[in-house]
Amino acid sequence: MRFDRGPRPEGYRWTARKEAMYLRREAREVEKIARDYPLFVGQFQPPPTRPVDEERARRECQLRESEQRWRALMASQWRRVRREYFACTPALRAAILEEWNRWRGPARPVYFTTWWRSTTACWRRSPACSANVKPLRWRVSARRQPRRRPCLLREYRKP
Repeated sequence: MRFDRGPRPEGYRWTARKEAMYLRREAREVEKIARDYPLFVGQFQPPPTRPVDEERARRECQLRESEQRWRALMASQWRRVRREYFACTPALRAAILEEWNRWRGPARPVYFTTWWRSTTACWRRSPACSANVKPLRWRVSARRQPRRRPCLLREYRKP
């Protein structure tokens, strides 16, 4: 199956310009309060800023976590759509793969999922595909842990 590799995360680039903007942040907020709320200048104080090294570390950590969440989302989308793809018959898979390889758009999971759902809508209704998909759905749903949501209505019901 064809897919585009995403660029590797390079890390956060902390430049002199970003540092200057960060150091000037508190003064900018004071100016904004004075401009927008002139009657309340003495009452509103901007939150204190962190040291530059601490802010740099915080932003780097946020970037790493964000990149990891994004990569996990893309991987889960690939896994889900490939599970649906492999649930179909071999002849249907060959037709789908031929169409996908002919498609010239980006080969990313979001595009493949959208393309898959739009092109296989009629195939999913066929008995051959649904016969393959139903057992797969049962196996997947059997592995999942039941989601327990608190029911607020039970607490407020009168006996």
